[in-house]
Amino acid sequence: FDTVERLTRFLSRNPGLSSVAKSDAVIVGAVLCGHDGRRGFIYHSGVDYSFQKQGIGRRMVERCFEMLRQEGID
Repeated sequence: FDTVERLTRFLSRNPGLSSVAKSDAVIVGAVLCGHDGRRGFIYHSGVDYSFQKQGIGRRMVERCFEMLRQEGID
């Protein structure tokens, strides 16, 4: 369901809200975040099992909240 085209459109409508976490050149976590103009949503989030319990997911979600606030979404 999440095709490259659909993800690209979503990211274009919600620039700067989603994040990836990398260790060296390897992606170890990601969060897909957006809003409808009134409410913010986290659609997908995940951290590689070997990198869990290090606060990576928490920091990515906190960043989403901060970016949503900057967009005027409380």
